[in-house]
Amino acid sequence: MAALPGILFSRTRSGGAWSPWFAGGIVESATTASGRYIRHQDGTQTCWQKVTTSASAEVAASFPAAFSSTTHLTTTLGVVDARALAISPRITARTVTGANVSAFDTSNTRVAA
Repeated sequence: MAALPGILFSRTRSGGAWSPWFAGGIVESATTASGRYIRHQDGTQTCWQKVTTSASAEVAASFPAAFSSTTHLTTTLGVVDARALAISPRITARTVTGANVSAFDTSNTRVAA
């Protein structure tokens, strides 16, 4: 296998046999005004951000870095609030660059969280 500058290749050994070579490692990692992201050589990208919702409307949240596609894009939401057990976060209008975020209480009323 020829060496390629900037690309990390790995393989494992199990039962006396070597696995095929695979590219791995982090290609890019940064913090933007919207949050933090990491891009891996296999194309995986992970973003983290904090969004404060509004009691009056959805909040447009931009991802810290754009994704290449919404296919297989998984979004995980959590609530950091004293009322966390009574609040349900919701996401709509997801694109490669962001999504709209809301939070609702147990009576289905939009809340700021």
